[in-house]
Amino acid sequence: MQMQTAPIDGLKIRYADSGTARAPVILLTSPWPESLLAFRRVWPLLTQTGRLVAVDLPGFGHSEGRPDVLTPTAMGEFLGHFISKLGLGKPHLVAPDVGASAALFLAARHPDAVTSLVIGGGGAAYPLEVTGTLADIIAAPGIEVFRGMDRATLGASVEPAAAHGQEPEVWEDYVSAYENGRFAESTRYVRSYPEQLPVLRDALPGIQVPVHVFASADDPLVPVSNGEYLAQRIPGSKLTILPASHFAWEEIPDQFAALITDSVTEAETGQRLVMISPDQVVASGRLTDGAVAQPIRCQNRIDAVSQFALQAMNVRIHRGRFLRVARARVDDAAHQCFRLAHRQRLLCNEAGHLDLLAARSQAEERARVAHFNAALFQ
Repeated sequence: MQMQTAPIDGLKIRYADSGTARAPVILLTSPWPESLLAFRRVWPLLTQTGRLVAVDLPGFGHSEGRPDVLTPTAMGEFLGHFISKLGLGKPHLVAPDVGASAALFLAARHPDAVTSLVIGGGGAAYPLEVTGTLADIIAAPGIEVFRGMDRATLGASVEPAAAHGQEPEVWEDYVSAYENGRFAESTRYVRSYPEQLPVLRDALPGIQVPVHVFASADDPLVPVSNGEYLAQRIPGSKLTILPASHFAWEEIPDQFAALITDSVTEAETGQRLVMISPDQVVASGRLTDGAVAQPIRCQNRIDAVSQFALQAMNVRIHRGRFLRVARARVDDAAHQCFRLAHRQRLLCNEAGHLDLLAARSQAEERARVAHFNAALFQ
């Protein structure tokens, strides 16, 4: 991830850009108390999906901040200015944690600013439904109590996301971002929730872009109820509950990247996703041109993946569309086939797909991937 800076709204803003001309554009906003390096693990998994841009929001990470920007409504306006300044067009906005409420305000107030949203992991429900340290920060009498936070305390808070012994440079990037009183200043954002979230609640029904909400099952700060709250109020939105704690983007990068890829692809093409279970492939809806994927009964899990791949490939051959798997609970060998077959567009190379998906072990599958990769995947 190559770091750059740009002056936006009078502030020096740090961001990273994959530098590719590939469309679509995916904009990721930094979580708290981390930085844009929180996406270091999903970044290489998303480079084939589109142009990637990650930004340290004002007052977070290593971007300059001001008190007047540190509310969700103001941050939403900043995002609009950032998108315009960098010429990002209508990006797909991925906004975990503190970025979620800002992204929702942007989509509600400027519906032409983004193509879709992937948001979650941040306080959203009103009345407030936050717990642990986050609840304590919001309830504190003022920000002064946080000015004395030392490196050891900051380091302990980010250790689950970037262990000092394993990733010292990332750990240092996180800790140094909130030294010298910056953590105290950053708390202004979440401390504005009691005033800001009722406004957001009233704006949610007016959001028209596709929204994929995620929540983490074991999040100690932001309970799943926040994701459910958003999914109930945003028209046409969907909710995915991830098997993670607060740092899902770092704990389960493969699943998080797949969620983004599926959401972006669906928003770009209008395709529907399907669910896959050990003994049955179930289509969740129709393609935009009316083609329907029928359920298939299968003898075992690998057959479920393989038969679905053949069906999806046939739909692409005959209809100019392709289907993807939304969620899978399969064994390791089948999961490898699933990832390679469905996280990229299926091409009309029938023999190649049949040979690849016939693999019955990870070692055999990897060998076939090496042979067929160039032919199968763009």
